[in-house]
Amino acid sequence: MYGQTTSGKTYTMLGNQSTEGMITHSLRDIFSNKSTQARLKISYLEIYNEQINDLLQEGAVNLKIADEVVQGLSQCDVSNM
Repeated sequence: MYGQTTSGKTYTMLGNQSTEGMITHSLRDIFSNKSTQARLKISYLEIYNEQINDLLQEGAVNLKIADEVVQGLSQCDVSNM
């Protein structure tokens, strides 16, 4: 997501207690297809003021990019909803 502060990016991605966001919709769609077997890893980051922060790993801030990869970005295995 890209946009101004308070434009609704977090809400769109996460949703709230009554409305699912894009992350939940995407995972539900992937895991509902029984004919597809997939190994899924998820990373979640923010870029704010040209600083990259890992939102899944506390303290992983100001990460650097090398060879088109965010160095030190965590990846979580996901096997179901």
